[in-house]
Amino acid sequence: MFIVRRIAAVVLVTSLVVLGGCGSDQGGNGEPVPEWLFSLQATGVTTYDSETKQLVMPVESVLAFTDRPDRISRVEDPQVLADLWNRVGGDSFSADPPNIVLTWWPANGGYSDSTRAASIVGNVSYDPDTSLMSMTLANDGWDSLDFPAAMVQVSMFVDTQGCPNGCFP
Repeated sequence: MFIVRRIAAVVLVTSLVVLGGCGSDQGGNGEPVPEWLFSLQATGVTTYDSETKQLVMPVESVLAFTDRPDRISRVEDPQVLADLWNRVGGDSFSADPPNIVLTWWPANGGYSDSTRAASIVGNVSYDPDTSLMSMTLANDGWDSLDFPAAMVQVSMFVDTQGCPNGCFP
């Protein structure tokens, strides 16, 4: 069942890329800017507060990768991803939140309908001492945000639809 869920998550992320457009924007020098996607794997229990919509996820690294024609991949510090929401102005993820897909298992065991699409609104914080990334979720009229209070084996996929001015400095 675990493998089936992971395959379903990969198919869902691939669908988001296809539906969102896979082209690259033009950079300031006329060169295409690669479109980055991100995958985060929780290293412990992820918590969700249904009143504040606050998700707290233990993350030690982020896999960043591009689609065709670039096909680049790299491991990034989670702070690099959090900073994409914390930029000032119209070129931040706060101004234009990307789509995310979250998959999980309930921490108390059992099965649930455990895949949801959402977006992250506002700032994202990352504490390197505890490896905790905190964010506020919004559903934008898509799936409901009825996450369990505690989840395990959480994966988050971020479809950036082209990072503002490129994802990385």
